[in-house]
Amino acid sequence: MYRHPLAALALGDHRVPPDQGLPLGGYLSHWSGGLYLDGLDHHVKRVLKVPGYLRYMDDFVLFAERAEALVQARELIADWLGQERGLTLKHPFAEPLDNRLPTVFLGFRISRAGIGPGPKALRRLRRRLRRADDMDPAHLARSLLAFRGMWGALGG
Repeated sequence: MYRHPLAALALGDHRVPPDQGLPLGGYLSHWSGGLYLDGLDHHVKRVLKVPGYLRYMDDFVLFAERAEALVQARELIADWLGQERGLTLKHPFAEPLDNRLPTVFLGFRISRAGIGPGPKALRRLRRRLRRADDMDPAHLARSLLAFRGMWGALGG
């Protein structure tokens, strides 16, 4: 989207070079992701009428009573993304999951019991704790406070 000719008018000298992407975390990255996939949101909810849909940037999950409905919706979404945006699904043949079982979404472990740190965050914590003797105490304290803050924000 930011490579579109209109982006040259809007961004001028601040336009992103063709061989680079947008910096993650920048407002333009979030804004353009939301704007570019807004049509997908409307398609999923209004045309496909998927009972449950959640999207953050380019990651999304669908919820439905039957796995067959999810498979069909995935195929129709893949068609829409290809035709309307020139995009493809990263995992076009992913199997629907039973939402009674825990899963990982956006790096967090989500289950009926709540939301917690995902496997990567737990691995990083374990690795830091194993190296605790070699770490500067202030650095270790900051790491543990950050993990504690994330855990607390998740309701843990």
